[in-house]
Amino acid sequence: ANTASKELVTPSDPELLYAKVSGKECGQPAIHQFKVSYTDENTTSSIVALAIHGCPGNHLDFRYLASQLIPSGVRVIRLNMPGFGASEKPSEFVYTARNMAQFIVAFLDHIGVKKVNVGIGTSFGCAIITSLSIVQPDLILSYAFLSSVGGRPHAGLRPFFSKND
Repeated sequence: ANTASKELVTPSDPELLYAKVSGKECGQPAIHQFKVSYTDENTTSSIVALAIHGCPGNHLDFRYLASQLIPSGVRVIRLNMPGFGASEKPSEFVYTARNMAQFIVAFLDHIGVKKVNVGIGTSFGCAIITSLSIVQPDLILSYAFLSSVGGRPHAGLRPFFSKND
């Protein structure tokens, strides 16, 4: 079969949704609430995929993947992490994989999601998804890592991320 003639899949680009998430769950008691942006498609499905972008990145990193999962009956939640996309960046927020994982737990609780069938991460999003297995061990049933970061932070990230995470 000639695959060169296939057209590119139409991306999934729904309007962003917004939620207020408590910062106290993210290791930052000084933060009260901050606004986060996300997409949530096929909300009636019991099969949930959570997509977490890397640094830099945003929800659009998964637009083509979402367009394939949604027709298959999967609920796809694409979250913009604090300071990315249209999500606020609290000045006190410390960017560690653990704090970001705690943020995701608070976010999912806010929108009523108790179980994620697959956590999908790209780049640093993989480290965040992995940290969820420590913060909330029963939350994610399976993982998909795309271009995962290594176990040791790159020297270029040191000004932005904690050396302890």
